[in-house]
Amino acid sequence: MEDNSRGESLCKVCGDKASGKHYGVPSCDGCRGFFKRSIRRNLDYVCKENGRCIVDVSRRNQCQACRFTKCLQVNMKRDGTLRFKGHYVFILLKSRLKSEGRFVGPRFNLGGITSQVIAARALH
Repeated sequence: MEDNSRGESLCKVCGDKASGKHYGVPSCDGCRGFFKRSIRRNLDYVCKENGRCIVDVSRRNQCQACRFTKCLQVNMKRDGTLRFKGHYVFILLKSRLKSEGRFVGPRFNLGGITSQVIAARALH
């Protein structure tokens, strides 16, 4: 599932046209979103066919368990879903500052929170 006849890269999971390299693997937007939701929500799936479902463009939505298994088999990286974690921390800080009344328009003063962010990033 590398390239189609027009030289376009194909999704390693379902064979649809890949929109780019997501989580380390050429994949379509559908499989990218599915994988991201599955990881971030820590979802568990159960296959009713004992893991024998075919995952292709027309049947990729029929069995989430087999689709997720195939994502892992083609080496989609779980840690890739945390790529924008720094941005997520920024959003949380912004929300916290708003609730404390310290948010000032599009810019805000991090005050003593900067060291907390640096410490949090060092842990990950």
